[in-house]
Amino acid sequence: MNAPDRRMNSRISDLRPMQGGVSGVYGTDGICAVLLPLSILVPGVRSDLSIISLSLSLSSLLLYILDYRPTGSSAAFSLLSFLPAWLCIVLLPDLQTDSRFRLYLCFWTVLVYRPVFNNIVSRFKKSFTFGEACIVVQGGILAAYTFINRLYMQGVFRRIELAKQVVKWIDWFIDHYSTPSSILLISSWIVLGVLSVCVVVVYKHKGWPVHSRTRKLFHLAVILVYVPGLIVNPDLLYIASLGATTLFISLEALRYSGKLPRLTRPLTAHLEHFADNKEGKT
Repeated sequence: MNAPDRRMNSRISDLRPMQGGVSGVYGTDGICAVLLPLSILVPGVRSDLSIISLSLSLSSLLLYILDYRPTGSSAAFSLLSFLPAWLCIVLLPDLQTDSRFRLYLCFWTVLVYRPVFNNIVSRFKKSFTFGEACIVVQGGILAAYTFINRLYMQGVFRRIELAKQVVKWIDWFIDHYSTPSSILLISSWIVLGVLSVCVVVVYKHKGWPVHSRTRKLFHLAVILVYVPGLIVNPDLLYIASLGATTLFISLEALRYSGKLPRLTRPLTAHLEHFADNKEGKT
């Protein structure tokens, strides 16, 4: 076996096993790779996000061909990986000559997809399938693009006004989400979160076995969070979902790093109690 094949197989082995406990790329991963871009795509509308998301879908296909194909080579540098970024800047709508920042931002947003994807999969071994990693990386990259582009459009990069802008965002949030219904909604989410943590702690300390029915409790908690949120205040639900996702990713990164063992060791012990054989539990 040559050196490129060893690198390629090592990357495949870093993926979370699916069928029969074997790591690989399956048909469902292809669906996941285009799921987020298709959800953003609006028929008849050419926007930056839609063009970038379609370019990321093409990047996922090239990523499979270059790095995760069972047979082939895996090169650290390939001109083929530049193709989605080039297509992105060609297809951008209404790109004016004075939009140099926007052009560079779109180009690098698509280009960094492959190295970020491979870095996350290699650092968090057995944590993601190919499709799951596509969704996570695409979502993170699109969120970063939207945030940076919005800051630039508001002039934050041209003037030192970031602190003032943050204060405006906080004031806007308080004005829009301090209504009794929003406060009641947030309170119910806090109660559900505390109850979910209590379930984990009790099951761990009592040594009770965890079954599929037990995990349905968390599914019920998610339903009780999202259904009232969608009915009462979808915008607040969107912001809270982003905050919760950021918190969970930060905790998982901290747990994986092994830093702050007084926090990470108990967290790992409690979470492992709820793991199943699909998540590496023996």
